[in-house]
Amino acid sequence: MTPIVTHCMGALLDGVGFALLRSPAIIPVRVMTYLGSLHSLRGLLLTLVCAGLLGCAGAPVQEMSNARQAIKAARDAGADRSESQQLSTAQTLLEQAETSLQKGDWRDARRNAVEARRKANEAMLKARAEYNNGTT
Repeated sequence: MTPIVTHCMGALLDGVGFALLRSPAIIPVRVMTYLGSLHSLRGLLLTLVCAGLLGCAGAPVQEMSNARQAIKAARDAGADRSESQQLSTAQTLLEQAETSLQKGDWRDARRNAVEARRKANEAMLKARAEYNNGTT
């Protein structure tokens, strides 16, 4: 009497039947390899999509904070006197980011906050350069 192999299909498969299911005569090796590569490609694609969505999913709290700190640092460096136009632009962008944040448009809020930080940093660097050159 041959022992019955317990498997997910229960007692229907004995050792011979299970071997036949995995036989290359039934499913060619190339097809199995192709299916395996599609599976791993699908997994990679899913991982990339999830990572992309998670990157944009949250409110831009850190970006807003960075923009506020950069504007404060620019004011402390004297940019409100020498680079007032650029600092004013940064402040306007931050206000637009806050409005977008309140509306739930996090993508625009993030974009405006990052741009506000960049403008404030430029204003601060120019103000420091002018101060160091003695023109202020």
